[in-house]
Amino acid sequence: MKKSFLVLCVLCFLNLNLRALQSEVKKFLFNGNPTLIGLDAGMFQDTETRFKVDLSGKWLAKIDGEKKWFEVLIPSAYDFTGKVTFRKSFNLPDTLVRNKTLFLVAYGINYECKVFVNGQFLTRHIGGYTSFVVRIPDRILNTGENILEIQVSNELNSKTTIPLRHQVWAWRNYGGIYRDIYILVAPKVWIDDARVVYSFSSNFSILNGEVEAYLSSGEISKLFNDKNFDVKLQIFEKTGEVFITETKPLTFFVDDLRSLKIKIPFTIYNPNLWSPETPSLYILKLLVTNLGRVVDEFIIVTGFRDIKIGNGDIYLNGRRVVLKGISRHEDHPRFGNALSYEEMERDIILIKSMGANAVRLGHYPAHPYILNLCDRYGLFVLEEIPVWNVPVDILTTERYISLAKDYVSEMITRDKNHPSVLAWGIGNEFDSADEEARKYVKELVKFVKSIDNRPVY
Repeated sequence: MKKSFLVLCVLCFLNLNLRALQSEVKKFLFNGNPTLIGLDAGMFQDTETRFKVDLSGKWLAKIDGEKKWFEVLIPSAYDFTGKVTFRKSFNLPDTLVRNKTLFLVAYGINYECKVFVNGQFLTRHIGGYTSFVVRIPDRILNTGENILEIQVSNELNSKTTIPLRHQVWAWRNYGGIYRDIYILVAPKVWIDDARVVYSFSSNFSILNGEVEAYLSSGEISKLFNDKNFDVKLQIFEKTGEVFITETKPLTFFVDDLRSLKIKIPFTIYNPNLWSPETPSLYILKLLVTNLGRVVDEFIIVTGFRDIKIGNGDIYLNGRRVVLKGISRHEDHPRFGNALSYEEMERDIILIKSMGANAVRLGHYPAHPYILNLCDRYGLFVLEEIPVWNVPVDILTTERYISLAKDYVSEMITRDKNHPSVLAWGIGNEFDSADEEARKYVKELVKFVKSIDNRPVY
């Protein structure tokens, strides 16, 4: 009798839980704040030649399988597993459509999304914690009203997603457009990307560096009679924007639809070095001119420091440093992982006030503003991809290794110029002692080292 009663209780419990799952509340956690602009923006500092069309605020949304559209605020996170379609209209004047280059910039959409502009497919992105940038072709844009539609799914599986399907002891797998999203408006000739590399003299009194960048163009024949463009670099201290130096202009011939790799060498004497105690930052301005007129101004905010590892110790600017830090997740009872700028800064201030000098962004790349805050407040960053608790037989497949390489490449591409980033992480809590698992480790370490010289963990 007791045994039958116990079985009945278990069945009732399972039935109640099944009903609870079936009637899962479709909950949205709203942020909706506008994207930050200016020098401290998460990505792409605003200048005289480039600006953002902010897409935050009111959108329409529809949950897969339902007919009704409803209003949501973006950024926001949805706290259930499933597919949601988001839609927003925005207006563009004729001068932008004809004379500018437009990019869609998304800081974070979890996990997979498909993007359409005016019904035309634009891009597909996989990976919920890395940012992506995609150029919007002129041919699919309208003068006046445009419709942006993003189909989002946060569904994970047990074999081919990074991370693998959500486990009860893992972090919460929110879905949605949970970070900033906007249209970046740039000129028809623009700096597409830039990397800062440098080295010091033995006593750190001289810094010799180089900015490696891509100078790209759209269809420019109707806009420029002379296709020779000058590029120079200006350097300022960020505090007070004190002018330091500038380089002589280098001239490049740019035709329609081109992308040229350019290198601009520079030297700084007696540089202020970045450290957690003195987080000195510099503004590097790349100026593109045509017949004396500024065509594009691209800004990098960065700092300079020297990291060496030897005999089990870390040396910063020639001095041994001991890491004291914590691990941080992006989650909040009100916003989910769609944190406001105020909450992010509050976190970093709290970590710094504890006496920490480092933060591990476990287990995934954070909002880009977090990296800016760590640069400014002085915190080392350990940043990693969410290859977490993956069985060896999955970890070592060519498909999974390829996915991991794509993930880590996007992370490094976005955050490579941050002085706070101490090391890149390629995963966590898998059996790295296993001989097969070492295949993954060796391949990922080799890949990371091919694109950046920081330590790998």
